[in-house]
Amino acid sequence: MTRRGIISQTEDGKLLLTLAKEFFLREAVFATAHKYSNVCKVEIFPVSEYEVGVWLSPNAPLADMELQRIAEEFGNELIDQQIRLDLDKRNGRIRELIVKHAFAPLDNIEAEVRKA
Repeated sequence: MTRRGIISQTEDGKLLLTLAKEFFLREAVFATAHKYSNVCKVEIFPVSEYEVGVWLSPNAPLADMELQRIAEEFGNELIDQQIRLDLDKRNGRIRELIVKHAFAPLDNIEAEVRKA
């Protein structure tokens, strides 16, 4: 399976994903890898200036179809993690204000809203 941004291949029951750094931040890759650490041994390593590699070695032997399913799920989760990071970057300040106001004493809310 070859896609722009994620290239996967299987080798000896392991799965290699090559991720384009232009699409995925380090934080998204590590968050996704952590989520899959209970299913697979995860190894992350630099491939080039523009790519990072992720080896997934399942904890139990799996058929190629199952490895393919894991690759697809990993890719979807990676995209979800990246979108979360992008949204937080865009809307993080708004979220902080909402949380701050939710826990602020009532007499301070009006003054804080005027500051923002």
